[in-house]
Formats: sequence, C-alpha cells, structure tokens
Amino acid sequence: MAQRHPILSNCVPDRCPNSCIARRHLPAWQAAIAHADAMLEEKRLSNVQRATIRQDRDRMRKLIAPLLEERS
Repeated sequence: MAQRHPILSNCVPDRCPNSCIARRHLPAWQAAIAHADAMLEEKRLSNVQRATIRQDRDRMRKLIAPLLEERS
C-alpha cells in the first residue's frame, strides 16, 4: 500500500538528495514540530533529551521555512 504521508522518523531531507518537501507535506511537518514543542513541556526530560528534541525541531523548522515564505 502506498504511503500518503511522509514517515518523518525515517525522513532526513536535509541529507537526502532524493527528498522532496511540498506544500501538501506541511501539515505533517507542522504537527511534528508541535509534538516536539509539547514534549519539551515534560518536566522529567534530561538536558540531553531536551537538546536533542530542540535540535530536531529546529531542523524541521528550517526545512519547511521556504514553504512558509512562499505562502506570504
């Protein structure tokens, strides 16, 4: 069965020359960013976990930034 949405845990578009992020992918990426923000609210995370989540969230924001600029 064909996947209709990106599998974000397997996706590293900033390192993959075959990657493509289109406007139709924005909701999935924005949901992943929101999830990362929600995870950062967890009080029991270690500093290493927080740093990793922030780094991943910032990478995702950078990847979708050009698509958000197109909307403006």
